[in-house]
Amino acid sequence: MEKGVDHLKPLAGRMGSMGELVEIRNLAKQNNLDFSSDGTTFVNAVLGALYEEDEMLEYHEPITFTLGECLEVKSEEKGGWFYLPDIRSL
Repeated sequence: MEKGVDHLKPLAGRMGSMGELVEIRNLAKQNNLDFSSDGTTFVNAVLGALYEEDEMLEYHEPITFTLGECLEVKSEEKGGWFYLPDIRSL
């Protein structure tokens, strides 16, 4: 922020905790900066459950398609929105 960026985009998989990611998100909001979490779509979709409706998630179709084949539970994209399956336990 001190260097003049207008978009904070932390790599979700490199955060020490979900709290750190939310702290960065809050910092962006307090300073009127854009925010989106970076990383694989499936991780972002889960973390995105903590965000407000107008906040963005990064989406990489080539990675998502390849990794998605390996997952038992995954998010679904419809019209630019991510939906998590309604499951009780794995």
